[in-house]
Amino acid sequence: MTTKTSTGSGAWNAAIWSPAGTPAQDDDVTIVAGHVVTKPTTGEELFNTLTVNGSHELGVNLKVKAGGQIKIGTTGNVYTDKTVITQRKVYCATAGSTFKLTIDAVTPDARRVDFGAYRFEGVVPTIGCVISGGTFGTLAMLEFGTPSANGDYWLTEQGLPALGAVLQEAIREGVGENYAAWKKGTVRAFKVTAKWPKEASGSAPFSYDYYELLRRMTQTPYNVLVATPSCAFFGQIENVSLGSPADGGRHHKATISIVEGCDG
Repeated sequence: MTTKTSTGSGAWNAAIWSPAGTPAQDDDVTIVAGHVVTKPTTGEELFNTLTVNGSHELGVNLKVKAGGQIKIGTTGNVYTDKTVITQRKVYCATAGSTFKLTIDAVTPDARRVDFGAYRFEGVVPTIGCVISGGTFGTLAMLEFGTPSANGDYWLTEQGLPALGAVLQEAIREGVGENYAAWKKGTVRAFKVTAKWPKEASGSAPFSYDYYELLRRMTQTPYNVLVATPSCAFFGQIENVSLGSPADGGRHHKATISIVEGCDG
């Protein structure tokens, strides 16, 4: 494993890394604040962890090592090359494994964090505050499992475009077919569904019921990062609608509306 740090701006596979050489699958990569790293001229981006403190213009598949992480720092910007009109993917090098997506808290938040042309495969589903205030304090990301891996904690999105779908320059709201076309990097509203056990374990804030945690996230000025198996959105929770108990009353289930969001 090697730690790769950008030495200047340029293409991902150009001679901008210290130590020299294009990052490999085991490498921990950092884009330094002030540097702008564009997509590689050929191939995919490979890494174990990727920390973005500068700017990174995406345009190819991102292949993350099992258990790896993409982290957006307080000065980091991520956005898609405007020539990309079909979805790319962020996926795990080992089939069936997972990685994490996190974003450092900063207030006020003027970063550009746009994964609008990307689909996530294998990301650990999470929802959590990235800007927190008031009496509740900062929340870490709440991690969910997937229906196949851990049915006790579940988070999924509703009505997003399929991998390979053309992302047209059009604004859409709502769910379902309204998402067949959207403006890259910008949506005004979307919904996620969450399911969790009736009792959360651990120390505060995780000793609270998940519904109470989500409800508190609706209080201004809370913003959230939502990462699901197929996308990531950065926005604000408008409301949390608690539905009927799922699985014979053993779980809570809620629909969460995210407003004025963007893709990641």
